[in-house]
Amino acid sequence: MKKIFIFLLYALLLIPAVETTGQPTLTFKMDNPRIFRGGSPTQTRFLFDVYVKASENGTYWYSSQIAFTVANSAYFNTTISSISVDITSLGLQNYYYVASGKGWASGNTGFGIGITADVINWDGSPAQDFCMPMTTSFQKIATVGIGIKDPAGIAGTAGITFNPQGMLAGSGRQQTYALFDEILGPTSGYMSHSYLESNSFEGRNFSDIYMGRIYSSASGWSQYTTIAGQHTVWATAVNTSVWDTLTTGPSAATIDTAGSKALSLRIHAGARLKIKPTTNLTCTGATEINAPQGLWIASDATGTGSFIDNGTITYYTDGTARVERYFPNDNHWHYWSMPVTSSTAQPFTGLFMRWFEEPTYLFKEIIEISTPLHVMWGYSVAANGINATVGVTGSLNSGTFTSPTLTSTNVPSLSGYDGWNFVGNPYPSSINWMSSGYTKTGIDATKYTWDGSVYQTYNMVDSTVGANRFIKPEQGFFVHVTTNGGTGSIAVNNTARVHFAGSYNKKATGTNDKLVLIATANGIDDEAHVVFSSDATLNFDPDYDAYKLMGISHAPNLYSLLPSDIMAAVNWLPWTSPSQIVPMGFSCGLSGAYHITASNLESFSSATEIYIEDLKENITQDLIKDPVYHFNYSKGEETNRFLLHFANPTLGVYDPQGNKLQIYSYDDVVYVKHLSSGDIHGSVLIYDITGQKVFSGKLENLLLNKFRLTVTTGFYVVKVQTGQVFVTGKVFLNQK
Repeated sequence: MKKIFIFLLYALLLIPAVETTGQPTLTFKMDNPRIFRGGSPTQTRFLFDVYVKASENGTYWYSSQIAFTVANSAYFNTTISSISVDITSLGLQNYYYVASGKGWASGNTGFGIGITADVINWDGSPAQDFCMPMTTSFQKIATVGIGIKDPAGIAGTAGITFNPQGMLAGSGRQQTYALFDEILGPTSGYMSHSYLESNSFEGRNFSDIYMGRIYSSASGWSQYTTIAGQHTVWATAVNTSVWDTLTTGPSAATIDTAGSKALSLRIHAGARLKIKPTTNLTCTGATEINAPQGLWIASDATGTGSFIDNGTITYYTDGTARVERYFPNDNHWHYWSMPVTSSTAQPFTGLFMRWFEEPTYLFKEIIEISTPLHVMWGYSVAANGINATVGVTGSLNSGTFTSPTLTSTNVPSLSGYDGWNFVGNPYPSSINWMSSGYTKTGIDATKYTWDGSVYQTYNMVDSTVGANRFIKPEQGFFVHVTTNGGTGSIAVNNTARVHFAGSYNKKATGTNDKLVLIATANGIDDEAHVVFSSDATLNFDPDYDAYKLMGISHAPNLYSLLPSDIMAAVNWLPWTSPSQIVPMGFSCGLSGAYHITASNLESFSSATEIYIEDLKENITQDLIKDPVYHFNYSKGEETNRFLLHFANPTLGVYDPQGNKLQIYSYDDVVYVKHLSSGDIHGSVLIYDITGQKVFSGKLENLLLNKFRLTVTTGFYVVKVQTGQVFVTGKVFLNQK
């Protein structure tokens, strides 16, 4: 038979209780919040578990009334059917039952449930085997659910706490136990013992937990949905709470997918949220962190997590964030920038770390771990014998940041190396270099990022391989102050922030007359561009061109040579003549057999011809027909080794019989190019402006004839005779 108790919350039927002094007290707690759709009637419910423990062992829990205050009842369905109680987890579901008095209090300010023993002995006493022994450790006594009102409840907080007045031991608010003797059985007053007032309650409650999405260590992630069961949809932005973490160690709630979204995010005391490498999270509402290292942005060999906030982050109860960066032990330097508001070099203990000094064009070692690090600075870091994951802890950078004044110090002994400033991305997310949220003053349009071997360049019109408009989280990079002796600055705000999940190996396409050359040596590629445009000049154009910064010692370095011997990784220039030469330099710290590959040839007119001339080997190769040029290199040899020849026959010098020849010059060399098929022989005569002959030679049956002259700098007339046909051209020779 059943012993039935009816609980009427806050106006209960009074059942006398025996007050026994010196008896145990109870402590209650609520835990494991989650969201689940089911029950009868079917509703999406906010579920949580109720636990209890006694101040001493030896009693048998018999019945209990559990009362809750609900501050935000507008977020719930305030009907009796919205309340669910599950005691199956006790393992005693056949012996306990939920009393029929569960329900809402007057004014819907709270609700309560009652639980009591179900099976009794023949004399009406509870059977000892069917009562749960109370211990001094927490035991779960029920899972409670309450229906969430759609849509208001999704955006709200639960506002649920215990109601101590509704859980008093006496005055009909029963917290009772039975006593048994191992020999005699039930003792006197076995059913009427009340736990001593007053109960106590563990401090944590659900007063501020969000009901859009919840993480608890016992149940994992759950979210309000209309699908039966427990689900999480990270593509939907909802208010999110991270309730707890199993340990203070590495266990944490995790973001496992890219494109995860939340509205407001609350990381509760004792909780931690880990954004795993290559995943990301965007919070469009406020972020609140209530635990040390409560937000953990992780990094490993696959990449680094990414986090974007709306600019409002609040830290309570020693709340901080931890942002990591993985540094492989690959004997390379890797560029880093600080994503928190302040830190010293202490987290980098055991690694090599450097900053860059613009006036001397040198990296400077950081020796003392107490050295303060600066936001918007770039740092160079290398592992020391083992792979290393470094984490800095503090408040995340968010909002607007401005670099220190960027300088271009005119040091005569370092002419050509002035103006380089090492800056960084201050955020734990990528940023868009071309965003309106980025303000650049007094600097060139190009950013220079380091891939561990060579520099990659990007600006609005062009980029080398591996570079694009995005700057990775915690990435240091170089910029160049445009005016020698001048200053500059960069400023960035949250509108420039993005999660970049695509390939970092994209390059700009769609530009006409753009030659891409890739030098390959020792497993490393280095890229140089030559682009013809009427908007460019022959000199260095800050909005178009990119300087060449050298790679590591065994990396290839390929570049154009501009006037004043400026080395350019990207060289935009105008068409100035039908035949045009672009000098190219190459260097490497190791001797070897290397090659240069030409690509993007289709961007030129089909009539354009492109040749590479190897000055050392006296070899000229048609890159249209054979785009890969192989050569041997000796360390320390002359770097200005190659010339690129560009020719368009429709713009050339023609004889009246249609015999296609081009006559042009570079420095002290006259070139005569044969533009048509078939054999060609003849003679070449060169005259100065007074008509005096200064050179004569034979025209060989070659694609490109070249004649080096030792003459004074100036203009000269070249006459080429092939059979009965004469072709004349005017050239400028520059005697070195």
